[in-house]
Amino acid sequence: MAQIPSEQHNDKKVSDFRGMRRILDGLINSRSLLTIIIGDKEHEFYSSAVLAVYPDEQQFVMDELNPEIGHKRLLESRTLKAYALLKGVKVFFSATMRMVSTKDGISYYVFSFPDYIYYEQQRNHYRVRVMGVTNNEINIDEADGRLVDLSLGGIGAQFPAGSPLQEGDLIHNAHIQLPDGNSIECDLEICNVMPLNDNKHIRIGAKFIQLEKERERQLQRIVSNLEREELKHSPR
Repeated sequence: MAQIPSEQHNDKKVSDFRGMRRILDGLINSRSLLTIIIGDKEHEFYSSAVLAVYPDEQQFVMDELNPEIGHKRLLESRTLKAYALLKGVKVFFSATMRMVSTKDGISYYVFSFPDYIYYEQQRNHYRVRVMGVTNNEINIDEADGRLVDLSLGGIGAQFPAGSPLQEGDLIHNAHIQLPDGNSIECDLEICNVMPLNDNKHIRIGAKFIQLEKERERQLQRIVSNLEREELKHSPR
């Protein structure tokens, strides 16, 4: 589940002002949902989103926490921990609230820029989303889920909360239904596990372990087709 990144990963900490601004802007542009933890209650999750960034004041705005108990706890604590996936890359930061206000009956919060934002280093392969595809089932260790994105290097997938999947697990003979209607069995290493905001699902990221050449060619064809579809739907 969501865990505070190790202090040893200094190479993954973005602490310069411009870098943090780019990440926060990216969370807005991609409409990424944040998973929020308040205080030491690391098994209670709330959801929010970044709404705006004000670089001159070195502050940013977040939407009202959901469910409502999160709002009440934030008013008491005034600090939070936020987790998100930005284009498949894990993001984490801690932030302190400057003020809270309301608009049209909905609360919003103004936070100071964090000391740093943990930003998982980019993978070697670009992942494309599996958009509007029905053939995207995946089975890992008898846990059934759905494929979310795909690359030559690995996958992103969604599973029900409580599925027995942990960071660092090595999975043998995972069964993946591919968007072209074919399927593959392969070995995976789970790189991250994140709770989703509905508290009913988790999102995992995993990398392939020693794919056969034929499998690589098969994936390359699928990824190329998905990239073309993604470009068709990209803003001009």
